[in-house]
Amino acid sequence: TQSTWGRTFWKTMPFAEVNSVKLFYEIHTPPGTSIGNVLCVQGFTLEGWTWEIQVKQFLEWGYQVVTYDNRGCGKSSCPWQRYTTREMAIDMLCLLEDVLKWRVEQTHIVTMSLGGMIGLQALHLLSQRTAPQPRRFLSASLMVTQTSGWRTLVTFSQLIDIFYLFVTARTPRQRGIAVLQSCFSPEWLDRPSTVIHPKTNKTLTNRDVLLQQATKQYFQKQKDNFPGEPTLVGMGAQLSAVATHRITNQQLDDIIKAGTPILVVGAQLDRLVSYKHQAYLAEHIAPFEFLDVPKGSHGVKDENATEVHSAIRRLFQYAERTREFVTSKL
Repeated sequence: TQSTWGRTFWKTMPFAEVNSVKLFYEIHTPPGTSIGNVLCVQGFTLEGWTWEIQVKQFLEWGYQVVTYDNRGCGKSSCPWQRYTTREMAIDMLCLLEDVLKWRVEQTHIVTMSLGGMIGLQALHLLSQRTAPQPRRFLSASLMVTQTSGWRTLVTFSQLIDIFYLFVTARTPRQRGIAVLQSCFSPEWLDRPSTVIHPKTNKTLTNRDVLLQQATKQYFQKQKDNFPGEPTLVGMGAQLSAVATHRITNQQLDDIIKAGTPILVVGAQLDRLVSYKHQAYLAEHIAPFEFLDVPKGSHGVKDENATEVHSAIRRLFQYAERTREFVTSKL
């Protein structure tokens, strides 16, 4: 089948071959009639299942939600080649338009970290279309992300601390703990969750719950003959995409002119993406709203879920109220 983006594609649920890669994706459908579509795009080596908290919330609101594993991680293919955020954005748009058959101007995208960089590239790609092709999403949520990968992440000392955590980790569980320590605050990880252990009857901490979920996914992937953890090839290629990512001020202007309502979420205590570059994005992209979370970590979407979900709902409602006007204008 011929793709909108000039590629051939095929799909056999839950896999689709788009843009020369095979993507694993999942469709989550609400009870009753769906009121709209949401596509979630995850960050560096993180898989679609890690949107679980948001998927539950979006389903409660009545949306149909699709999550997927980016190229280079999870159950998606891991081609031995250079990755760029632009090419990964084409992956995403091919999945959305050619496989799901969704209209971009009727789709909300929710992204974080590397996923936000992919989202920015997708926003710019759409802005370069000519009428009558749709040039915008219904809305875009960009969390803990930035315009240029070369600005890199955080301070050198923080980077060394994070690197040390991964180098000294010897088992999948230890590496899981290292990921959690990098993404979340110790206070939140130690906080009791709403989950009760079925055997001990004790309340699990947020750390316990996340480790349980990751362990379950690890063994399930191995059972299905997929790597339990991200491969060195996949990690290196995705890291290359982060490092070479760039959206210029002119491209930001193009995105603004295309008119997608945008939510930017910044986390001031982020250890992976420098907060000042999150704030730079908010300052230069003229968002519908900048949700600035003073005690937010890189895992702000889960750690501060109530605030983030409220901001996303405000964005969805605004975008849907103004949709008819924008459509007729286009």
